Amino acid sequence: MNFLDTLFDHMDTWRHLPSYQLERRADLFFSLYLTEVLQAKLGFPIAKQLIPEFPIRKGTIDEKRPKFEHNQSFKVDYLAFSANFDTAILIELKTDDSSRRFDQDQYLIQAQEKPFAELLAGVVQLFQATSAKPKYLALLKLLETIKQIQLPKQQLSQINITTQVTQCLKVYIQPNGTGHEIINFHDFAKTVQKYSDPLSQRFAQSLYQWSTIKAGFVK
Repeated sequence: MNFLDTLFDHMDTWRHLPSYQLERRADLFFSLYLTEVLQAKLGFPIAKQLIPEFPIRKGTIDEKRPKFEHNQSFKVDYLAFSANFDTAILIELKTDDSSRRFDQDQYLIQAQEKPFAELLAGVVQLFQATSAKPKYLALLKLLETIKQIQLPKQQLSQINITTQVTQCLKVYIQPNGTGHEIINFHDFAKTVQKYSDPLSQRFAQSLYQWSTIKAGFVK
């Protein structure tokens, strides 16, 4: 059995089924090429570090929300940075054009309009409020390795925000569409297919299929 072909054949077929979330299965493959694709789209070097499922604290971007929602969060599929770390990039992956949601778009707009230091302060507040502290601590340590925050040696209540980010961009990766904030699958595949290895070639094949055949429309 060719496991690579079988893997992508499953995704090609199963994405048409009612509850199958292709994004959650394919996001790792997108991550392999994402920095290079972003660089081609945005025109400046991109840092190699990516943070998946980056949490945005709802109370940070909208203080008018009910108090009980303030320490809830929505997740950005990937957070990336420019190579000099003066730009943060909030990236949303959609494998179905119809899955773009107004409320999610609004969250991203609100997040983009906030100073990035405030988004990081929101992560610290989530850490302080959550019972899932080990995973949030892992996130904080990752942010520290790229000099976005500084963790004290003892009291974690005194976390310093050290980011040098001066602007925040948002990018959508989706099957179709054009615009300065959109990377469609056809353009994404152009980067992927430059690599001759079997994984890249097979992924590019699926990307073209996902962009031309709408989910649910099976012949």
